Parts: sequence; C-alpha cells; structure tokens
Amino acid sequence: MKTVSKNFVCMGVIIALCLTGILAAQTNPGAHHHEGFFMRLLAGGGPGKVTVDNVMGSEMIFTGMGGDFHFQIGSSIIDNLIVFGELGGFHLIFPKLEWLGGTSQLLTISVSAIEYGAGLTYYMMPANLYFSGSVMYCSDRIEGVNEKGKREYGLGFLAALGKEWWIGNNWGLGVALFLESSSVKDKEEMTGAQVTIKNLIYGIALSVTMD
Repeated sequence: MKTVSKNFVCMGVIIALCLTGILAAQTNPGAHHHEGFFMRLLAGGGPGKVTVDNVMGSEMIFTGMGGDFHFQIGSSIIDNLIVFGELGGFHLIFPKLEWLGGTSQLLTISVSAIEYGAGLTYYMMPANLYFSGSVMYCSDRIEGVNEKGKREYGLGFLAALGKEWWIGNNWGLGVALFLESSSVKDKEEMTGAQVTIKNLIYGIALSVTMD
C-alpha cells in the first residue's frame, strides 16, 4: 500500500533536484549570508496524535510515531528575514486507536495530512540559529486498505527552532525542534453530527537550506 509520507518525500526530492539543477550555475555573492533566494527541505518525525471528537458519543484518539516533511521556497525581504510558501504534511505510522473504552493497534489504517501555506523565517547571526513559523491550510484523511477516506480541510500552524552549519557558500545543514498542530471540521458519517479533528505532532527534523 502506498503511503502518503512516501509521496511527500518523493515529491520533495524531485522538486529539490530540479531547482538545484537550475540554480547550480548561478553565483550568489552573499556567501554565508541569508539574503535573496531561499529554499529549505525539513524532514523528521516524532510522537503524533490525531483526536476526533463526538464519534458515536465518544472521543476517537489515534497516536503513534509520525513522519513529517516540509518544502519551503521564498526570498528574503531584509537580511536574515525570509518569507516563503510551503508544501508539507505528516503520516502516522501504524497508529494505536483508543475508542469506546478499548485500545487496538492498527496495521491497516492510514492517518495523514497534506498542508499548504506561507510563513516567515528569521536567522540570528552569526550563530545561524533560526525561528520559523507558518500558517497552513490543512487536509486530513483517515482511510483503510479497502476504503478510501475523504479529505476534510482546516487551518493549522508549524513552528520550528533550529541551528544550521554552513557546508558551502550558500548551503546550510542543520537540526530543528518542531511543533505542528491543526484543527479540521468534518461530518461524522454514522450520525451526521459535526466533529472536529485535531492534529498534533512534534519532534526533531533535519534541515537542508539554500539561500
């Protein structure tokens, strides 16, 4: 079964390779400075939780380790302050389900989200520490092997605090702590009642940045 997380990674790698090929021949005079064109890949993981309220009168909770991926592209508006557009998402791996007083491990259920948005990154120099914040339009899906779930939409945010080391004139490699959360409205199929799906994932990510 194809997972959404694999699609995110493949898509991000393809985009990154294409952009790198186009930009490789360009010379940026601002070596070891955050100015001009900006591109970042952020990929990591950590504990995740998806809560669906009011399902047959009970709260449905999916928990497990999740993979998280984000591709950001933009430009500086002043030195060290960058505005970007973003595509990303997360996928819970073999989540555990708590519902109606019982707990079960799910090997055939996929819990995932795709997100589109925009944000800002600010670098504190010369330490090359950064804070990044994004507002995102989120799309959730919960589905099984033989049942394709419908997508529902809502708003969310991503915050990251990271440190990068220069590995070239305009390339940085680093690590970051991240926190991602969103809230999505849905209609419960069995009763027709409106429910809220809340996502939360946090952890550690690797970042590769070109600017």
